[in-house]
Amino acid sequence: MPTDQYHEPASELTQETRTFARMITGMIEEADAINWYQQRISVEHDKVAKAILKDAQKGEFTHFSMDLEFL
Repeated sequence: MPTDQYHEPASELTQETRTFARMITGMIEEADAINWYQQRISVEHDKVAKAILKDAQKGEFTHFSMDLEFL
């Protein structure tokens, strides 16, 4: 599956560098999700829905932290 995450030819990158790039991309995706949940939480008026969104956001923070710890 082709991606735009490499600035150098993928075939010339070590497996370690390719794994690093995947983890960085994952962190960017998790950060985006954290942001989106924050925006949804800020406008949600229903307390139950807001709690669900906060719980989901907490999971995204966990995933981000796991990626960072791996790196």
